[in-house]
Amino acid sequence: MKILPTLNPSMKFLFSLLLFILPLSVHADMYGQLGLNYNFFSQDIAGRDGSRPQARISLHSKEKFTDRLTLKLSPRYWYDGQAEAKNQHHFFDMEEAYIQFEKDAFTAKLGSVQLNWGVTDGFDPAAVIHSYVFWNPLELTALASPGLHMQWGWSDSHLELLVVPDKRSSMLPQQGSRWLPSEIIDEISLNNRVFLLPDQPNFYYLPGVERDKATQWNMGFRYYANLWGLETGLFFFDGAAPTPITGLVITPTQTATQPDGTELITIGNQIGIQPIDFRLQTTGATLVYNFESIILRYSGNYQHTVGRTSNPWMHSHVLGAEISWFSSGRYTTIFEHSMINRSGGGSGSLVTSISQLFDRSYMIAMRYELNDEWSSLISLLYDDIHNDKVYQATISGKLEDALRVELSWLDIVPGGPLTPLGSYNRNDRAQILFTYFF
Repeated sequence: MKILPTLNPSMKFLFSLLLFILPLSVHADMYGQLGLNYNFFSQDIAGRDGSRPQARISLHSKEKFTDRLTLKLSPRYWYDGQAEAKNQHHFFDMEEAYIQFEKDAFTAKLGSVQLNWGVTDGFDPAAVIHSYVFWNPLELTALASPGLHMQWGWSDSHLELLVVPDKRSSMLPQQGSRWLPSEIIDEISLNNRVFLLPDQPNFYYLPGVERDKATQWNMGFRYYANLWGLETGLFFFDGAAPTPITGLVITPTQTATQPDGTELITIGNQIGIQPIDFRLQTTGATLVYNFESIILRYSGNYQHTVGRTSNPWMHSHVLGAEISWFSSGRYTTIFEHSMINRSGGGSGSLVTSISQLFDRSYMIAMRYELNDEWSSLISLLYDDIHNDKVYQATISGKLEDALRVELSWLDIVPGGPLTPLGSYNRNDRAQILFTYFF
C-alpha cells in the first residue's frame, strides 16, 4: 500500500522527519503540541480570506549523545487549507535544528537557533536577528536561519556571538490575504504628474531583490550583565533588516494633460510588489530593574542603513512597567510607551506599514489569574499620531491535564482610511484555540 506518494511535499517531508526522530525518542527527551483553531471574521471581503479552521503541530526532540554534545530538532507544520494564498495551505519549517557543544562556561550551537534579546512585550527594538512570517503582522513568527551561535558565561554576565552565512528572507502576505492592503491611496503626485491608482488593486509578487549583499554573512553580538540588580544588555547586529522594503511596479492605462500642464496617468489594477532586502547596522541596549512588585523595562536602538540614502537612519525606544497588585500577584498591569524616529518619515514597505503604529504609541494590558489553571488578559494599543486603536481580550485555561482552550477577540479601530490600520478595519476577529500537549 503506497502512502507517501499520496501526500503533498510538505507532509512527505514531515512524515520522513518523524521516521527519523521517532527512533531517537527511545533515549531522547521528546514532546510536542497540536493546536486546532477556528478564526471567525465579522465581515467578509470579496477575494480575501474568510472565517476558517487551521491546524498547527510542533515537535521538540533533544538527544544527548555525551555530556558535551547534544542534538536538538524542532520541526513544525501549519495547515491552512482554506486560505486564498496557496503558499499558506501547507507550511513546514524547522523552528530549531542544531548541534550543541558545551564545555565549562562555553557553549556553541551550530544550526538554526531561536534567540530573543528583547525585554518588552509589544514593540521590540531588539528583534533584529531573525526573519519573520508576516502573514498576520500583529502575530509575528520568527524564522531562524542556519548559523553559529557561541556563548561565554560568567557568574553575573555572559557574551554571545552570532554568525549567519545566509539569512532567510521574511515571508510577506500574498494576494488573497486579509493582511495585504485591500485599499491604497487614491493618487500620488510627482514632478507635475498625478498617478491615479485603482480603488481595488490586484497585487502580485515579483522576484525579490537583494541590496548590498544584505542576507550574506550577518553577524551580531550581545553582552549581558546583572549590575547590582540592574539587568543590562548591549547588542550589535549587522545584517538584513527583518522587514523588507517594497517597490511597486505599475502599468499606465490612460494618460491625459490638463490645461495647467499637469499630466494625469491612470494606473491599471494589476500592481506588482517587489520585496527588497537591505542591510541594517543596529546598535542597542536593554535595561530591566525589578524591585518588590514592580518591573521597569527599557529597550532602544539606533539603526543605520547600509548603501541607501532615502531613509539612512532610525532610532527606537520603548519604556515599560509591569506592576503586580496585592500579595497574591494574580492581578498584573503592563504599561508600554514606544517612540520611533525615522529620517525618511515612513517604513518604506506597503505590506508591513503596520509597524508605523509604534512611531508614538501607548499600550496598556491587564492580566488576571483566576487560579493556577485559568487566566484572562485585556489590552489596548493606541497610536497617538494616527489615532489608530487595537483592542484585544483573551481567556485561557486548562480543560484536562494535557488540553488547554483559549478564547480571544481582536478589534481594530483605524483613525482614518490612510492610517497604518486604515486597510484593516474589516479584520475584526474572534478565535477559539484548542491545544493538546503530548
